[in-house]
Amino acid sequence: MKILVTGKNGFVAKNLCQKLREENLVVVTTTRNKDDDKHNFQLGDLNVETDWSQALKEVDIVVHLAARVHVMQETSKDPYKEFMKSNFEATKKLAEEAYKQGVKKFIFMSSIFVNGLSTNSHPFSENDFPNPQNDYALSKLQAEEYLMKTYANSQMSVVIIRPPMIYGRDAKGNWESLIKICNLRLPLPFKSFNKNKRNFIYVENLNSFILSVINKEPKTGIYTISDNEAISTYEFVKQICKNLKNKSYLFSIPFLEKILSIIGKKEIYDKLASNLVINNSKAKKDFDWNPPYTVYEGIKKSIN
Repeated sequence: MKILVTGKNGFVAKNLCQKLREENLVVVTTTRNKDDDKHNFQLGDLNVETDWSQALKEVDIVVHLAARVHVMQETSKDPYKEFMKSNFEATKKLAEEAYKQGVKKFIFMSSIFVNGLSTNSHPFSENDFPNPQNDYALSKLQAEEYLMKTYANSQMSVVIIRPPMIYGRDAKGNWESLIKICNLRLPLPFKSFNKNKRNFIYVENLNSFILSVINKEPKTGIYTISDNEAISTYEFVKQICKNLKNKSYLFSIPFLEKILSIIGKKEIYDKLASNLVINNSKAKKDFDWNPPYTVYEGIKKSIN
């Protein structure tokens, strides 16, 4: 079995490629920049003009991870256009070429943010009406809708994965920021966020699900996945500090929401205090899958 994994240099792709090769699967990859690996194809920036033909030769399964993700310091004059180029147009071109070349499964990494930024009355699931709140999530939704509309009843099965924040050793983004903050060994006000519930996913749990999709009979559908346990922001940070073996003191600040609102930073409070709970039961049922690690084990392995 030959598998194409796009975005080789990304955190998830690096971990996944190692896992697939441990399973004795043939893996080819793509990157934006030059790479000396003879099994890698340099494609430059992804867009509608990207030529996937060489990378797709004799490939059975595509795992499409390459994407334009959240940009902390946006410099583009038209961010939505840039997100659409990379996340929609390039995905459309890849899927078209994959179908022509007889690829059997197309696995697309989307995001739980297609559902929205937070949950209220019930956990997010595949059945929710999409509610993207930013250009990144909207571009992912556009790609999802194209894939499902075009290939749902074709010979190429399509599996769309919507994960929450992915954490693990060498992960970037929010995980990296939390590690740096906890390593300061300063008093931190995270105990103010001890009443919410959030799901995350350890990268090895994500790898486990992707491997289940690869090995099981072809299915087409959208899957919201996560670790089994939903925990508070405070508990998540507490576990990081515990495994870093530092003495960071976690405390709460009365009226923190009001204070941040006054100084124009309420969005920080909302992000840390909101709920984001995910129903992963469909993924478990359809692929006979269960996350092999708890969130507590995942945090420990990520740090140790």
